[in-house]
Amino acid sequence: TFSIAPNETLALVGESGCGKSTTAKALAGLVPYSGDIAVGGRNLSGLGRDERKAVRRDVQMIFQDP
Repeated sequence: TFSIAPNETLALVGESGCGKSTTAKALAGLVPYSGDIAVGGRNLSGLGRDERKAVRRDVQMIFQDP
């Protein structure tokens, strides 16, 4: 579990295979997941398509290989 306050930046770092990319992809809605992910107090699993698009504007990911 982690929380990020407004205007904070989070960097996920760790060994290969520890789940960094999977966590980021789940936040961005790119992979299926179990459990709860909340962004801005809104649970992603309960949002409609347009609401999820709005949340994704706040989640950014920088891929290592373009």
